[in-house]
Amino acid sequence: MAAGLLRHRLDQLDVDIDVGSAGFTLHGKPVDRKAVAAMERRGIDISEHRSQLVSPALIDAALIVVVMVQRHGRDIVECRPAALCKTFTLKELVRRGRDAGPQRDNEDADEWIDRVHSGRPIDTFVGSTPEMDIDDPLGRSWRTFESTADEIDSHLAELVGLWWPELASHPVHG
Repeated sequence: MAAGLLRHRLDQLDVDIDVGSAGFTLHGKPVDRKAVAAMERRGIDISEHRSQLVSPALIDAALIVVVMVQRHGRDIVECRPAALCKTFTLKELVRRGRDAGPQRDNEDADEWIDRVHSGRPIDTFVGSTPEMDIDDPLGRSWRTFESTADEIDSHLAELVGLWWPELASHPVHG
């Protein structure tokens, strides 16, 4: 759902960057029908999406790795320790982005991510801080999928406003 929501927001701003998604347990599995329904209600079609497994190559190729729960961030960093500087939970990325401030006119994406990461503890993903996680709705009610989609979209709206502040204030598509 997060990749579909982010792609939708970026399309509205005419931002052309790759948005992908990967997980740790399944490959080639279709999206849960409740997730498809939650996205359809928002005008987003994710019905053709199939899961793919996280790999070192995917991690290395990513500009930034955004996870929903800390344990996935920990798994990413265990696989690729150098990825710590670009791996965040969505909630942490928004919180740290808010503290660091929006991307500046003279700053590229790598520089903004470095600034957001600056001063971050090396043990970021040790232990568990539930308030940094967005729970996976898999196996739960349709209402939970809707609520999770709303929560993700709310954080993505703020993230997009921080990363593309000029575009976010003047969207191309209403």
